[in-house]
Amino acid sequence: MRVPIKKARQWASADYRSMTITFDQRGGIDGWTDARRLFTESQRLAIIARDKGCTSPGCDAPPQHCDTHHITDHAHGGPTTIENAALLCTWNHANFQQLGWTCTMLNGTPHWTAPTWLDPTQTPQRNTMHDH
Repeated sequence: MRVPIKKARQWASADYRSMTITFDQRGGIDGWTDARRLFTESQRLAIIARDKGCTSPGCDAPPQHCDTHHITDHAHGGPTTIENAALLCTWNHANFQQLGWTCTMLNGTPHWTAPTWLDPTQTPQRNTMHDH
């Protein structure tokens, strides 16, 4: 049964996997993708090695208090890859959007841009609290 992706996402729980399959004219499989939403253990360990804790500027939360965040949201086509991930403590993960912060990857590390009311220059910042 073919289901439009928008409808499938409505049906799916938070821990879903999606797959796109294209068929040739005879009904054979022409191509497919596999898009996992959850990060694997090895991806998370690599992200921990890179970020060492919460990437939100000024936060000193260690990795064990962090979620793995999709920089480009999975629901908007963001892949579940190390290059699209940043550690965020539970509080920052739950509140960054409402506070107006955005994340971008610069030189292979997550940088956060404050909302204009807080930083009119919109200069991306990297959390240096975990640097040793």
